[in-house]
Amino acid sequence: MVGSALLAEQAQKFVHDLPSPRGWGNQLDNEPGLLVYYERKWRLIRRPVYRALEYDAIAHAGLALGNIADYGRSVVNFAWVGTCRMTSAPR
Repeated sequence: MVGSALLAEQAQKFVHDLPSPRGWGNQLDNEPGLLVYYERKWRLIRRPVYRALEYDAIAHAGLALGNIADYGRSVVNFAWVGTCRMTSAPR
């Protein structure tokens, strides 16, 4: 939701103790917010280093469209991954 129905002007006055904040006459009209987001991930690398320690790299790409925001993103994450493999149940 965007617009005056969110009571953001009143919240700003309360939190910041301002008598009359400026700019609220330019606020958007009340309307529901809509955002559609798509993300895709690809594992680029997963390699063992030593025993149960591995490293991997994962690429992400995403796109968001809507009346609240439009944006794209791309990220590559690198991580050390430790795994614990139990050969038998604890007693």
